[in-house]
Amino acid sequence: MQRVWRPYLLVGSLVTGGYFLLPNRATQNIVFDVVGLVGVGAVFVGLRLHRPEHRSLWWLLAIGNLLFVAGDTIWTIYEEVLHVEAPFPSAADVFYLGGYPFLAWGLIRLVRERTPGADRASLIDATIIAVGAGLLTWEFLIRPYAAAPDLTTLEQAISAAYPVMDLLLVVVAARLAVSPGVRVPAYYLLGVSLLMLFVSDAAYLYSLVATTSYDTGSLTDAGWMLSYLLLGAAALHPSMARLTQRDRLRPSRYSGRRIALLGVASLAAPAVLAIQYLRSETIDAPLIVAGCAVLFLLVLARMAGLFRDASGTAEELEFQSSTLRATLGELRSIEAERRRLLDRSLSATDEERRRIAAELHDGPIQRLATLQYGFERVGRQLERGTSESAAVLLEDLTRQLSGETDSLRRLMAELRPPALDESGLVGALHGQVAAFERQGDVVVVLETDVEGRLDPELETVLYRVVQEALTNVAKHARAQHVHVTLRSEEGAVELVVSDDGIGFDRQAASGMARNGHLGLVAMRERVEMAGGAWRVESAPNEGTRVRVRFEKATVR
Repeated sequence: MQRVWRPYLLVGSLVTGGYFLLPNRATQNIVFDVVGLVGVGAVFVGLRLHRPEHRSLWWLLAIGNLLFVAGDTIWTIYEEVLHVEAPFPSAADVFYLGGYPFLAWGLIRLVRERTPGADRASLIDATIIAVGAGLLTWEFLIRPYAAAPDLTTLEQAISAAYPVMDLLLVVVAARLAVSPGVRVPAYYLLGVSLLMLFVSDAAYLYSLVATTSYDTGSLTDAGWMLSYLLLGAAALHPSMARLTQRDRLRPSRYSGRRIALLGVASLAAPAVLAIQYLRSETIDAPLIVAGCAVLFLLVLARMAGLFRDASGTAEELEFQSSTLRATLGELRSIEAERRRLLDRSLSATDEERRRIAAELHDGPIQRLATLQYGFERVGRQLERGTSESAAVLLEDLTRQLSGETDSLRRLMAELRPPALDESGLVGALHGQVAAFERQGDVVVVLETDVEGRLDPELETVLYRVVQEALTNVAKHARAQHVHVTLRSEEGAVELVVSDDGIGFDRQAASGMARNGHLGLVAMRERVEMAGGAWRVESAPNEGTRVRVRFEKATVR
């Protein structure tokens, strides 16, 4: 059922072609009316199949065509049932003229749904096309009827109403053609349907002006039949449900076809002048002058809009360019900072390795070698039977070995405190705070809501920050109270260590670093190398607050 539009359009086209092979005018009139009715029925079938969001505009289009079919049917009744020439005006004209407003209303609804917000450029383009079409319509279709001496006032009004209604559809269709929106197959089928209607109406009206009569069975009938069929095909096509879809990524812009269409419309006034001159008719100077003036002003307004758009685009590009340059500068600064931290990290790592190697070489290794010699002496003394001397020496060696064990434990604690593995970060901090309070008169309050374990590297960094901050408090702050807060919220971990000490001048901190006071510098580099943010807040006699935050911290 999704592709029913193809056989429908194929069969309808064959019927339209066979229309001209029918033997008499009566059969042609019946086939013409049936094709129109089937086209309207196809719209309702399409609504049932595809269930578009905006069904009402399709109803309006269907009602407009249904009124046309009603007019065709009345015409057929006059000719084939009553066997009289249809009078003018007649009931058929009421239905014909009544169909145009419904078609226009449906197209206006379609334009409003497809166009997001105000589209001044498309409105100006549609007005240019409408003015050009209006000049041609007035000069060659409306004015001849208005000036016809053999027509009554009512007949003149009805005759002029047809091209006016067509002009109304042209204006709305032009607005649809130049406005943004998705270009689905149903859009093109509907567009060709309207084009067939315009061409057939224009040919019909022109034949009446030229010959004052119209014969059933001409090519004009094929245009009307195709208009009915194509509207039904547009409704049957699966893309009809997306016909009202707005396309915000496709703004209204000039294409080759659009420029050609606007160019042709802008030449309407000179074309009228040329035709009147070639026909040796009275030149309608006021109309041509007014048309040229309006078209000139519209083109000028469009050029002004293009200039504003170009200026706005240039300003936007300049802003984006400056933003990109600023971003590039920031990225370069960040990259330089990253390289500096990486170099410092590598340097610190090498320095730490050398320090540990030196401490192991100068301390535990040499002293363990000395202990080895001592145990060899114990063995020789035991061989000689001097057990008392050996026992005294062994006791001394045992005491030295215990000291070396403590030294190795301290070195191991510098690399990663054992308390972190045994008790976790929270337990290790409680132990650290308790030990700090035992060494002095400072009261430390620890608050934390972290439950579970963090990444080992992160736990070590946070533990070292608290350790370094408490060391600074003991050495420099002269504080009486310290508050340590560790919080976890929405995947982030924040540590704050604050004291009520004497504080310091932050601008002098760099001088402190140059004089060898590297506590704050080491703290900051340790945090930033681990991917965190570090900030210190302090002022003379207002205490110090160290704040550390890690945005991505997994609590296990």
